[in-house]
Amino acid sequence: MDYQPSGGRELVISFTDGDGDVGLGQGDTLPPFCPSCTYHQNLKLEYEEWRHGTWVHIPLLPEAGQVPFYYRIPRVTPTGQNPALQGTIALDMPTWFLNSNYDSLRFRIELWDRSLNVSNAIYTPVLRKP
Repeated sequence: MDYQPSGGRELVISFTDGDGDVGLGQGDTLPPFCPSCTYHQNLKLEYEEWRHGTWVHIPLLPEAGQVPFYYRIPRVTPTGQNPALQGTIALDMPTWFLNSNYDSLRFRIELWDRSLNVSNAIYTPVLRKP
């Protein structure tokens, strides 16, 4: 998996999957993919801020009106005999930072496939709040 900067509030992530089982279908709603399950969203961006010389993970709390940067990537079906997949995921992120006293942030990104294999974690470059 790789992060590619883009021109606006869009995050573009490149991925390669050797088994060809990336993404979830609309029918993938039973455990472990049910709405209350950990793997319902299969792409997770964890928000971090640079605070006092170290990166600090900031948990986002829906009950406080904060929406976690978790996404449900649709099923991708390989073509041909080779099950391997390569592709890009583009996320529109109109809201991408928290109001706080800190001006630098980054995202830790992980992608899960249907076999619950997790990608290597990657990080965006340091982003400055506007």
